Amino acid sequence: MKTLYQFIIITLSLLFALLLPNTDAKDYNKSHLPEGAKLRIGKGTLGEIGYFPDSTRFAVATSVGIWVYDSLTGKELYQLTNHTNGVDRIVFSPDGKTMATESPDGNLYLWDANTEQHIRTLTDDKNGLYRPVFSPDGNIIATSSATKFELSNKTVDLWDVKTGKHIRTLTKPNNHFYNKHFLPDGKTIATWDSRDTTMQLWSVDTGKYLKTLTRNENSGFSAYFSPNGKYIATNCRDSTVGIWDISTGEHLKTIIEEYAENFSSVCFSPDGNIIATGGSSNGNVNLWDAGTAQHLKTLIGHKGNVTNICFSSNGKVIASGGTDGTIRL
Repeated sequence: MKTLYQFIIITLSLLFALLLPNTDAKDYNKSHLPEGAKLRIGKGTLGEIGYFPDSTRFAVATSVGIWVYDSLTGKELYQLTNHTNGVDRIVFSPDGKTMATESPDGNLYLWDANTEQHIRTLTDDKNGLYRPVFSPDGNIIATSSATKFELSNKTVDLWDVKTGKHIRTLTKPNNHFYNKHFLPDGKTIATWDSRDTTMQLWSVDTGKYLKTLTRNENSGFSAYFSPNGKYIATNCRDSTVGIWDISTGEHLKTIIEEYAENFSSVCFSPDGNIIATGGSSNGNVNLWDAGTAQHLKTLIGHKGNVTNICFSSNGKVIASGGTDGTIRL
């Protein structure tokens, strides 16, 4: 019960933190200003939000830097201002030691998540580095390398988090990567492209291509990986979710949604045995057995489309967000 209350408090804090009055704002509006500037008005547009590993703080990416807030009180604590061109994304390493922040100018900043100190900047003279993803042990970070400001992803590059050194580059014909994901074993990375129905698996140690998983022609743009390393689920344009075996590349099952027009969100439970899906029209969340695609139960409550679903770390609570403006637990 205590865990549930903490989960509720943190979730609600995220909703209200940016709306609370802030007596310290005027101090930040005058700090870290460019030479000659007298005052900063406003805090820019919002990007992604990420919790620090201890859950006591969360960071907000904005066009004027990173603002850090207290999770329970919503109090504005401080600002990180090393970025010179705003911040789009915030990603924490699985071990909780490192925070990576992405800028539209293609530079990637690494921070010590405990001290908030800037560690180093990853940069490429020719291309920008975007969509950072950490390996499971937090030692490697993968980036999509693209023409700066154009986001035409040409390669995937691997970097050593501790030293900042470039390790190797993954490339393929047509030079386009839509997204990427480390498999739970940390030895394999998957890449896929929104323009076709294939997914490539690569060796992290050597950078060599291993195999291709061919999805069906109705596969959509999103892929979801089970934490136990067994399955990949893909959104499909025909209102189904396909389940695939990672080790063999074989298509196993298809989840057919009988209660909504299509799936707008998909999420695996922490043990990888349950898939939660949100429908785009009826506001329901449905739970399915990942191995058999059998329908388990329906969660009813939202009055609009379900756009996001997330399991708590112990797998006992599900948070769902919808277009009705609510988060339900």
